[in-house]
Amino acid sequence: MSYMAMNRIDLSEYKMLPGEVSGSKCDTVLNVGWLSGDYDFSTAEPSEEFINALRYLVSTSFVNVERGYEYCPLCLPERPKDLTRANFPKHESFINIYGKEQKLGDCEVWVDGEGEAYAAPNLIFHYVVEHKYAPPEKYISAVIAHYKNSEKRNGVRTQLM
Repeated sequence: MSYMAMNRIDLSEYKMLPGEVSGSKCDTVLNVGWLSGDYDFSTAEPSEEFINALRYLVSTSFVNVERGYEYCPLCLPERPKDLTRANFPKHESFINIYGKEQKLGDCEVWVDGEGEAYAAPNLIFHYVVEHKYAPPEKYISAVIAHYKNSEKRNGVRTQLM
């Protein structure tokens, strides 16, 4: 999986590896948040509710975990024309969970929506918070619903710090 090399269009069919295991009960899996910096994307100020729900999802869901890390391609001050893995600047992204830093860029996060699941890089949290990426409304609703259902089941705190 290489986040850097891909810019999958939001809500396009997810095609990555045969036989992926996600825990999803949905037959259809759609891409969300696979940004590369080569294309424009929708932006908006995210709600606190969505940020908290997305923080929970990213901190508790790990699908297709990699051995290494990808870095945010949007944080590059300027994109070299000959950008390769060898000369890719390392702009690390972290998320703060209960006072501990968790590095982003090593896996995907999947969430079930209504009749379909969504697959995103866990860097989506960084994209939303730092670059104001606005995922499709269907995805936002699915993430918030997942968080609320988890909160009811597990007594999850409403604010993960």
